Amino acid sequence: MEDLASATTNVAERLSMIFEKASSINSIVEAITKVSDQTNLLSVNAAIEAEKAGDMTV
Repeated sequence: MEDLASATTNVAERLSMIFEKASSINSIVEAITKVSDQTNLLSVNAAIEAEKAGDMTV
């Protein structure tokens, strides 16, 4: 019975570590997503400005 309790505690500790690491990974993914969104926005803005510049030269 002590072996089962020990194994259960061990599994609970490992799951806790996995949860912490998953939370860290999630934070990194969120940061990358924000940078990606900003990059896409800047790209669209640059395309709009290029189009405006092209319209002015005609």
